[in-house]
Amino acid sequence: MSEARGPDMSHGWLDDVGAKLDAIVGQERQMNAQQLIGRMCAAPLVIQYDERDELVHTDEHPYCGDETCPCMDELYDKVEVNYGI
Repeated sequence: MSEARGPDMSHGWLDDVGAKLDAIVGQERQMNAQQLIGRMCAAPLVIQYDERDELVHTDEHPYCGDETCPCMDELYDKVEVNYGI
């Protein structure tokens, strides 16, 4: 088309504009993801629980004694390393 009738609306022009828009949106999504990760890492992890529930794993007592709990695997691994079993 001529300039008098409007912009060139060929497939090539539309592809170029589409690629530019995709690049802009991709950069924006990447920046937003990085910002979100930064916020998530900066914020403390908050775990809500009912005050009537018994706390099973604490910093002072990390192992609960339940043989089906993954914490026991960690304990057995430490024992094997420390005692060469």
